[in-house]
Amino acid sequence: MKNIRALLLAFLLAGPLVYATSLSGVTSVFEATPQHYKLIAQNQLGNEAFASPAICGNRVYLRSAKKGNDRQEYLWCIGE
Repeated sequence: MKNIRALLLAFLLAGPLVYATSLSGVTSVFEATPQHYKLIAQNQLGNEAFASPAICGNRVYLRSAKKGNDRQEYLWCIGE
């Protein structure tokens, strides 16, 4: 699992997919079965994450932040 630089913060299971968000803002998406798992995607949204991803309908909601002197927080909606 390339680029996961911090401990995983939260896991979310949605059908056959597992969303795992790290403290450093990297969200990884895995396809999971009892026999194996496969990394499907990995995305960096900000450089901090302190919230669990949430699902509503066909959308995934993620919260992240960009740290620094002018810290900003973001709520991302991914999906249709």
